[in-house]
Amino acid sequence: MVGKGVKLLFCVGGLLVAGCAKTEHRNIFDPKYDQGAGVIHGVVTLGSSVQTVSGAIVTLSDGIPNSATTDDLGNFLLSNVPIGKHTIQVLKSGYLVDTAPSAKINFNGESVEAGLIPLFLADGILTGTVRNGDNNPVSDIPITFYRAGPSGSGHMTTTNASGVYRFDSAIVGNLVVKVNVTGTPYYGVLNGTASELQFATSVTSGATTSFNVTLFRVSVENKRGSDASSAPTGWTAQSFKAAHTSLRGVRIGGYLSYSDTTDVEIRADAGGQPNTTVLGTASSGASLGMFSSAITTVVGTTYWLVVKKTLGPGNFSGDYTNNNAYTNGSLMASGDSGGTWTATDTNLDIVFSLLY
Repeated sequence: MVGKGVKLLFCVGGLLVAGCAKTEHRNIFDPKYDQGAGVIHGVVTLGSSVQTVSGAIVTLSDGIPNSATTDDLGNFLLSNVPIGKHTIQVLKSGYLVDTAPSAKINFNGESVEAGLIPLFLADGILTGTVRNGDNNPVSDIPITFYRAGPSGSGHMTTTNASGVYRFDSAIVGNLVVKVNVTGTPYYGVLNGTASELQFATSVTSGATTSFNVTLFRVSVENKRGSDASSAPTGWTAQSFKAAHTSLRGVRIGGYLSYSDTTDVEIRADAGGQPNTTVLGTASSGASLGMFSSAITTVVGTTYWLVVKKTLGPGNFSGDYTNNNAYTNGSLMASGDSGGTWTATDTNLDIVFSLLY
């Protein structure tokens, strides 16, 4: 069904056929266009379909007071556009542009074709709350959503004092939500470097979608595990000194594939090796494992992170010596389900960060 203000577009021999309206080809030598400026023209469509959108307002984002409204065929023309590169904005209630297009006027009187500019239905609401590991709201976190698939310029807002973000006009369909943690103490990538966290969600037409995010801070960064390739069960352990009073999760990387099923344990120290008592267990099959409840730790006390590689030792390979220098803690490997531990100094395998 074609909605109000939307018509079908067919291109035949350079014509937009819907009442047989002809696309005008501008003569750049025509004196009426030689005004120290050029023109930008194009067609606004509904998504990637052949439907066109009428009544959309087209402007330039760089403060130039030029505007045009698309006609019944979705055509627009911006005149008296100064020489230079310009970003085109398209506005229509209930719709959003996924990627803001641009066009460049190179010389006086030039006519530039902006092509087809798609608008997407955006009558859904996307909202949520960003909290930290202590369940407290986090303000001033930039949240951006993109249409899944093609990478667009995105639409951004920030969380308020209550940690809440809200988009009253979100593109309907599958979306990618990115949380920018640059300049914050929260983890973005494996070693805690500030970056963006990326999630997937979906927005329904006319409905409100709630998508909440929990951010965690990094306690121990860029550690490394031992080469447990000789161990039948592929167990490895890394000691660390607690820097905080609780631990909530762990990120595992290095040569450990995201698809590998891996159990991660936190154990107390027993005479320089992992104790048999397990304080908490997480499964990091997707690189990030969260403990079922926070593990209470004592600042400055030694603990052990134990990785149990359940798929065997085959993927334990690769040298991280040049990338992640071994700075503190002890490394051990075990071949009998973690009962007997052997010290090792091979700088291989696993990089991990503890989250609190």
